[in-house]
Amino acid sequence: GRVLNLARRCDAASADGHRTAAEASIQKSRVVELWALLPAFCLHPMDMNENFAALAKTMMKALGDNSRYPKLIPIICGSIKTLTVGILHRSERQQSEENQQDYDVLSNISTKILPCLFKL
Repeated sequence: GRVLNLARRCDAASADGHRTAAEASIQKSRVVELWALLPAFCLHPMDMNENFAALAKTMMKALGDNSRYPKLIPIICGSIKTLTVGILHRSERQQSEENQQDYDVLSNISTKILPCLFKL
């Protein structure tokens, strides 16, 4: 949550009419840099049940804003791939309730994310 909140503040700052074009550009770059941390958080998330639904909504909104932030598309898509591959590998190695829950969460959210991806 903290990283996304910071990205939101940078995005709001980039849209602030009191900033110069250079300052707004710096803030937009910071948004992309903060989103670039997402793949690392997807390697082995510990809070899929609690937070992924909200994160997925944010990701879909960000993908829909591809005119302002086209660099987010490969970051978000790569993060989804990292998350999916990690869940599948963990499930193959060891069947556990946590792995099954992560798989179920991703499966349920995928019905919402996939249509968003097809629109790109």
